[in-house]
Amino acid sequence: SGSLERNIANLVNVFSKRIKVMDECIRQHLPQVEYTIPHGGYFFWLRLPNADTQELQKRALAQKVGLRPGIRFSSQNGLRDYFRLGFSFYSEDQIEEGILRLKASLQK
Repeated sequence: SGSLERNIANLVNVFSKRIKVMDECIRQHLPQVEYTIPHGGYFFWLRLPNADTQELQKRALAQKVGLRPGIRFSSQNGLRDYFRLGFSFYSEDQIEEGILRLKASLQK
């Protein structure tokens, strides 16, 4: 019926907009982080040099932002200054609000 192709095309459009918004918000509000724009998957991987992202996760949760520290994805206790943010479940407005909240958690 073509509905699968239409759904995929719609998701590509929706996710592309969300990636663009997250990229713009990170560049504007979190200039201290390093990252690359994802070309697949549902997550941005960010690096905050010399940070303890497990501690950042606690501060972010206090601002109602969920992030995943990189150490959870390392088999050798690495990626301590990396963290992952998802964009697939959030609207563009929610993404912007989340980045602003994350910024607030970094300032504390």
